[in-house]
Amino acid sequence: MRGRSFASATPLSRACTRAECGGCLSWSAAACATYYRIFIKIEGEDADFRFLKRDSDLDHTLSGLTPGTTVSVYIIAANPGGEAPPSPTVTKVVGA
Repeated sequence: MRGRSFASATPLSRACTRAECGGCLSWSAAACATYYRIFIKIEGEDADFRFLKRDSDLDHTLSGLTPGTTVSVYIIAANPGGEAPPSPTVTKVVGA
């Protein structure tokens, strides 16, 4: 990665699992990040993490999840020069 660097991986600061929204994620801005890549793993459906979305916002609402579903998520802060290491994974049960 040339030109731009990151202070550190961006941790998910909130991963609520209200049944009405499926799951709400938020995180702190990473130095030099221009977007974030969100990865998700739904227990019982996904064998491994899969790319969900590229987002420039600092939050994302997961939708279409059934209460009781276990969801694991991590994000990667990025910019045109490259990516930071992944955030720690957060695992929650929707509606719990």
